[in-house]
Amino acid sequence: MKKMKVIMLKRLLIILCSFILISACNLDTVVKDSVEFSGEGKYWRAKYIYDEKMYRDKKVNWIEMQYKDTHGSNSNLNLNDIDIQLKSRDGVIKGNLGKMHVQVIGNVIKFLVGTVNTTTYKEDRFELRVKFLDKEDVVKLRVT
Repeated sequence: MKKMKVIMLKRLLIILCSFILISACNLDTVVKDSVEFSGEGKYWRAKYIYDEKMYRDKKVNWIEMQYKDTHGSNSNLNLNDIDIQLKSRDGVIKGNLGKMHVQVIGNVIKFLVGTVNTTTYKEDRFELRVKFLDKEDVVKLRVT
């Protein structure tokens, strides 16, 4: 009987230690303010700006994209010809910039998007796929 109690106690101790180790390994930092995920592809520079307060109030955040042409202008781009896809661990957002509320300032295109994660962490990675002018670019976004 005493031997059985010792075995049960050892098992309980192993389970408890395993639980503590698993809990300690999840050190992701929940975004509680604003954070910028940025990256650069072959043709585009991009930022996904997640603002926790803005998302809580309006259920949106925004993306800024800059076309890296040699003239520093995106005047030869038609917004109707630009399709985007924002992918994360929890989902995908797709759209055509010509059908979105877009602001163009110089060579920067800004537009609103919802969030694709149930919870956003500073360690998250996003992939922004841009199809335009018979080309495609993939921009990996992360906190820099």
